[in-house]
Amino acid sequence: MTKLYQTELDSNEFAFIYLGYAGILLRIRDLTIAFDPADYLSKVKSKISTLDFITYSHSHYDHYTLRDAVSLYKISKAHIISEFSMVEELQSKIPSDMITAGPETFRTVRDEMVVDFKGARFKMHRGVHPRQIIQFRVKLGKVRIFHGADSGYWPVGKQKVDVAFIPTGKPSPTCAPGVGLAMVMDIKPTFALAMHGSDKQCKKFKELVENEVPETKVIIPKVNELIKLSTK
Repeated sequence: MTKLYQTELDSNEFAFIYLGYAGILLRIRDLTIAFDPADYLSKVKSKISTLDFITYSHSHYDHYTLRDAVSLYKISKAHIISEFSMVEELQSKIPSDMITAGPETFRTVRDEMVVDFKGARFKMHRGVHPRQIIQFRVKLGKVRIFHGADSGYWPVGKQKVDVAFIPTGKPSPTCAPGVGLAMVMDIKPTFALAMHGSDKQCKKFKELVENEVPETKVIIPKVNELIKLSTK
């Protein structure tokens, strides 16, 4: 965690730590964002020097807990962007102006919600899951990010991104290596990070992408591994 904040980054570089399941802590030079951190930061929260944004795709335990959302907010005052169903309970503990709700429902195939905050743009797309789930596109400085949570495939558009965090399976009932491949074929990321799946599923995803989308570099991160990449 300390190394993440100490890593020197140029304007076209970013670094992140894979927290487990769909949890990601990502930093550019001036901004830091946590995707679906659940309780993965609970033991190291004292080491968080800055955290500007937290996103929650849905309310399953491996993506979100109220207790840890409140704890992270208290130490960081990060702005929270959340799927609609959690917002009421979040607002009971956190000031409402620090929480942005996703749409109550998505009405069309290509429906999206766009919000802008200091140096960042968030696009929220629907996904496929037993309950409503949000997939995020985020432009953080110069870095374009896609976070697929543990969604199944949904046609979220074909705008290219620099890095895509792609779910590959277990324990989600809706994602799988082939589903992850379909996401990559749409958005053609420079880097695809395999997450939220077994070792076997992540390796199968890597094999599929290398065969079908060879211009995308696939990385299978280890939990708590620090990775630094460049958009160049």
